[in-house]
Amino acid sequence: MQSMVLWDWRVVLDLYLGGIGIGAFLFGVLLYYLNAERYKKVVQTALVIAPVLVIVGLIFLMAKLGQPMRAVTAIFSVNLSSVMGVGILLQSVLVPVMLIAAWRALTCYDGEACGGLNKILFIAGGVLSLLTGAYHGALLAGMGLPVWNGAVIMMFLLSSLATGVAVAWALALLKSGGDVVTSSSNSYTFNVAGVMMILVVLTAVSIYAWMLGLGTSGLAAGEALAYLRANYAFAFYALAWGLGIVVPVVLLVMALMKKDRELSAQPSLLLAASVLVGGFALKYIVVYLAQVPYL
Repeated sequence: MQSMVLWDWRVVLDLYLGGIGIGAFLFGVLLYYLNAERYKKVVQTALVIAPVLVIVGLIFLMAKLGQPMRAVTAIFSVNLSSVMGVGILLQSVLVPVMLIAAWRALTCYDGEACGGLNKILFIAGGVLSLLTGAYHGALLAGMGLPVWNGAVIMMFLLSSLATGVAVAWALALLKSGGDVVTSSSNSYTFNVAGVMMILVVLTAVSIYAWMLGLGTSGLAAGEALAYLRANYAFAFYALAWGLGIVVPVVLLVMALMKKDRELSAQPSLLLAASVLVGGFALKYIVVYLAQVPYL
């Protein structure tokens, strides 16, 4: 079975770590625009971890290619008529933009002299991140395999956003000792628990849409669904669904029932750990399922 797998765990880690980085960056940019002063600690954490995760993911991808110089060569010979070519171009621009944004977030965050350039830089990085997040799923969907149907694009993007938000928020809480909010003249508050609930529920809907597509798209897709249930049942239902969807929903409902309707330190760590395991299981299964000889 393994001999049939061309895109192995290193490709999964690229999609997974890169997705978390993209989600964290978008989360940081959103908070910066909504209330940069109040959420400074979270924004800085999110923007710093984002390029690290994306770069580590790309290192795993280059390890899979076996020849790192092939990746460098590919940047200068991009074929924009292919999904992969567009993705190479996106990420070759995204990484330096993320690195500069992280540096600015740490060294020039406040004040009029910093704010103008930061806003331009952060929004550019946000757009590139969103496009790269969509590219992760589009790369698979563009292969024309029945397992990698159109629902994979939104499923991967939503999973990336959920894991990125959860990880950035949890790390900011750890770094600051549980208090990530600073005093601000802007009274706007951002309900992380509410946003996470929306992302997790939408991820669940996209997973269901993906499964529905497998069940209604012909013999090969139907066989893939049967193989999923027979051979990946624990990983899919216990990890991807259980830890990736059910446990986060329970934690988020508990948080939203509190007076302040917010995620404190311990629930945030549990939430981050849960969605991290569930998100990895989901992407691993989807990548591998299309490559095994289940027929």
